[in-house]
Amino acid sequence: MCYIIKALCPSSYWAQQGFPGNRLEAVQSAASLGEAMSALRGDTVEMHDMPLAGLALSPRTLNALRRGNITEVAQVLTMSDEELTGIRNFGEKCLIELDRRLAERDLKRGQ
Repeated sequence: MCYIIKALCPSSYWAQQGFPGNRLEAVQSAASLGEAMSALRGDTVEMHDMPLAGLALSPRTLNALRRGNITEVAQVLTMSDEELTGIRNFGEKCLIELDRRLAERDLKRGQ
């Protein structure tokens, strides 16, 4: 959904309208239209309550986490490396990908 907004109004348009860059980034990384609209209005989108699908993880990583009954970012933030790699098909590469995606949103496991 956020790609539709981006396509209809390129970021240069948003900059001309006076929207700060951090709102533009939030819109471009929003997982749903609701999140994109909240970002435009300046509402705080609570990342901890976001579903894992919003992190744009690879299908292998996302499926492994789902198999482990992990569906929200808040759950994964409290898990250790050992707990995560103990999930079937969730190995070192998945762990690296997950940490990278969390870092893109200024989140870190162990919070």
